[in-house]
Amino acid sequence: MVTQLLQSIITFLIVMDPIASMSVFIYLTRKFSSRDKFRAANEAVFVAGALAFVFIFLGEPLLALMGITFNSFKVAGGIVLFLLGLEMILNFSISTEKAKDYNVAAVIIATPLITGPGVITTSILSVHKIGLVMTSISALISLLATWILLRGAERIYKILGQNALNIISKAMGLIIASAGINFIISVFGF
Repeated sequence: MVTQLLQSIITFLIVMDPIASMSVFIYLTRKFSSRDKFRAANEAVFVAGALAFVFIFLGEPLLALMGITFNSFKVAGGIVLFLLGLEMILNFSISTEKAKDYNVAAVIIATPLITGPGVITTSILSVHKIGLVMTSISALISLLATWILLRGAERIYKILGQNALNIISKAMGLIIASAGINFIISVFGF
């Protein structure tokens, strides 16, 4: 049980990728006051958490309502996670939105960065695998860690530097891509 919880927390943290979110957060909020940066971090994590918990509690029923089998979702989710991992490894971005105020910055950081397709997929698959309570705990811990990292983004960036953050993000991208492949092959019994 403890092992599954730790695995779930690690998976959520990797998929949320607070390191990549920190870089984007620093970029989008570079002209904000300290107060607006604080508000943007709070709002980003709140919106990301609300969205994650919608899918934690309603993900499987929504799939059933739409007639989507769990195995089909696993394959689609695996593809999404694989592409997300490639995006991180190869350093390209699908989103081109720009932030002008802390609300826009918070929404861009909340989704698709913190709670994007990868977290939605992980939420539904985790509930199916380890249950609602352990998935909820994992998501809460991961969101708290993300909030702490966003709040300290500028200090962490000064300590580690951009190169170290890039290396960490690429390593996490490889893990996410591998998890995506694992979801796909598990459907076919490999």
